[in-house]
Amino acid sequence: MYVDYHAYLRLMEGRIRQLEDKLLLVENESQQLKKALQQIKPVHIENISYKVQELTVQELSGTLNIGLTALSDPEQLEKWLKQKEMDEDKDLHADNLSQSTGKEES
Repeated sequence: MYVDYHAYLRLMEGRIRQLEDKLLLVENESQQLKKALQQIKPVHIENISYKVQELTVQELSGTLNIGLTALSDPEQLEKWLKQKEMDEDKDLHADNLSQSTGKEES
């Protein structure tokens, strides 16, 4: 089997030159970008004024959740609901007692 090493070396030499040219272009572009980046002045914001009074609401729709979020722990939420029910039951029982005795319980 005959292998033409000279042709293979010429092919590899051409590919290496292409890659070196491409590398040179990328390095030049990188240097230009670095120079451009150094010339950019930082933005400094002194004050931000919100003019809420100038906003107008044309349509208001959706759900407003206050106090509870969808990401609450389910076990903690269940515990809170049970505690709330127990407190309401105690209040109802106290109201019934005060009405039956005619006295308010403190």
